[in-house]
Amino acid sequence: MAKNLFILIAMLLTPFSFLSAAESQDSQNVILSRKEPTPKKEQNPSHRAPAAPITIVQEGHELTFTSDLVGFTLMLIHDGEVLYSDLVDPSRYLFIPEEITGMKEIRLVKDDITYWGVILL
Repeated sequence: MAKNLFILIAMLLTPFSFLSAAESQDSQNVILSRKEPTPKKEQNPSHRAPAAPITIVQEGHELTFTSDLVGFTLMLIHDGEVLYSDLVDPSRYLFIPEEITGMKEIRLVKDDITYWGVILL
């Protein structure tokens, strides 16, 4: 319950998509924020600025990634269940199955790096 509430609050507070003037009217940018691992308690912790968010271009069920995201694993999640997972290959395009619709949690994961956001399909 707390996780669902957290996701709902995060969706309301995070700008997850907006129309880009440079793209067609069917294209949207999906913004993902980096999810930092829980820091270990340190005696003198170092303070860092948050990592810059990343942007994915969405046209319907087609997602276009920047070249620096090649090798990341995309996961679409709903109610804690992974609905779809695929690797971003050098083509930089992924096609989400048409039967996956609605608002979903989206994650891009590679090693210990995770980007998180929401997407409307």
